[in-house]
Amino acid sequence: MDDAPLAKTPAESESQSPWELDDLGIFGLVATDRSLSIRYWNNWMATHSDLTAEQVIGKPLFEVFPSLLKRKLDKLYHMALEGQPTVLAHRIHKFLFPLHTSAAGPGEWEKDEHRMHQRVTIVPLIRRGDVVGTITAIEDVTDRVIREEQLSQRIAAQEALIVTSRAILTLDFEDCLRRIVREAFGLVGANLVALVLKEHDKLRVACSLFEGEERHDWPTIDMPEAETPDNLPPSSHVAAWVVLSGQTARIDDLLAFSEKQTLVSFHPRGRSLLGAPLCVSNQVMGSIVAESTRPGAFTDNDERLLLGLALSGAIAIQNAKLYEKQADSEKRIRTLMETVPSAIVVLDSRHLITEFSPAAEELLACRRDEALGRNFFQLFVPQDQWHSLMLDVDCAFKGSQVRGIEVALQTTRGKRIVFLCNLSRCSNTGTNEYCVIASGQDITERKQAEAEQERLIAELRKAMAEIKTLKGFIPICAGCKKVRDDKGFWVQVESYISSKSDAQVTHGLCPECMKKYYPDLELESEEQNAPALGDSPRAEQEQAGPNPGP
Repeated sequence: MDDAPLAKTPAESESQSPWELDDLGIFGLVATDRSLSIRYWNNWMATHSDLTAEQVIGKPLFEVFPSLLKRKLDKLYHMALEGQPTVLAHRIHKFLFPLHTSAAGPGEWEKDEHRMHQRVTIVPLIRRGDVVGTITAIEDVTDRVIREEQLSQRIAAQEALIVTSRAILTLDFEDCLRRIVREAFGLVGANLVALVLKEHDKLRVACSLFEGEERHDWPTIDMPEAETPDNLPPSSHVAAWVVLSGQTARIDDLLAFSEKQTLVSFHPRGRSLLGAPLCVSNQVMGSIVAESTRPGAFTDNDERLLLGLALSGAIAIQNAKLYEKQADSEKRIRTLMETVPSAIVVLDSRHLITEFSPAAEELLACRRDEALGRNFFQLFVPQDQWHSLMLDVDCAFKGSQVRGIEVALQTTRGKRIVFLCNLSRCSNTGTNEYCVIASGQDITERKQAEAEQERLIAELRKAMAEIKTLKGFIPICAGCKKVRDDKGFWVQVESYISSKSDAQVTHGLCPECMKKYYPDLELESEEQNAPALGDSPRAEQEQAGPNPGP
């Protein structure tokens, strides 16, 4: 071994080349001899260990850093003396020597937040082919580790938010609120989480977890008339402060903050606060407020997590509200459809059935679940009626009121009916698209009755046209029984009746006239009730006798 010392004197250091590693100061260098006594200690090591070269050169390495023996890292140097180099990754061994970062002050390297993360290489020092000692090169990777940890935290936060966002997805409004509060409680590790919603000029605690238990007895919170959080009046509530700020808010010590601005918190022993607004389309609908009984309990990562949860939670709340509103609207419409006797069918722009009332089910012989989603024309309208009805439906989609149209429909059983309906356009709240409501009644029986009535009227008119009636006073002679016609002539009764009606007159003799004009003709008693002689046109021609007239 060369006995020349490896340490350099100040004069020698001043004569170094500017490209010497010591002047660069980008990593630490420690050299030892075979006895593992320190022979070289650069300025970088002095800066980050608070130990100068004069304090350590000549001393055993394990005396300066006894923790190496406790951590059983001395074997790495014995391996180097045997010619085997070693590389220590910071992921396995956070550090070799307890060094502090540049941000730490004297004596602060023992604090974990200031302890340097190191990448270390221990190699044998060889001269003329012999191992004469060791060289340890130390690289500060603290910034890289911090960035990796921050990146890992953000990835974990994003993954947690994805899981959380999925967990809060529900269309039940109250259940959605409970899920958001429960997820926030677990994400940031708070003692209290409250979800506050704006209702006019008040704030209502819609859901909360207090020390892990649900609490519902919160009073309503007055929303102060202030434009910014800085203008809040004394004793304003922290929820109002967060809502008014419109952005994430974090207070590490509420007691110290109250010296500048008095705020009322949810938790009676609350010391730190974290809040995030619930915003949709730049409109603040409320806030999520988390409180802890420990000062400084919330971190930057907690702030990002709560903000992400608030963003997805606001959308979930809005969707649940819209669904609840739509469900109530559909319930009212369904109730109306069930109580109204008219058949109601709702069509979308593709003529697909989106609603089908019970009366329509009965009228068209088709269940609602079988009709929904199917084309109305293909299902119920005969093809010869498609064109005219489509024109009416298109007019309704354009906003025109189509009323009192008669449509021929065909039920699923093949029965053809006449449907009197009105068509009107409305907006579907679920899809923001227009739909057409067709409502009406079956008038098949009425149309059949009207047709039958028309037929009877036509027959009656035809019969009336064939009938001639005698009306008014008829002047007749008391003696000869002749009748005076419209022209003033006296004519036989037979001629008058024939001219005034379609009746034909036949002649005969009554029993009294028979006795009078034919006394010699005896009639048997049983023949007296028989028809008189001459009751037919033929008898009139065969009968000969005097004119019965006067």
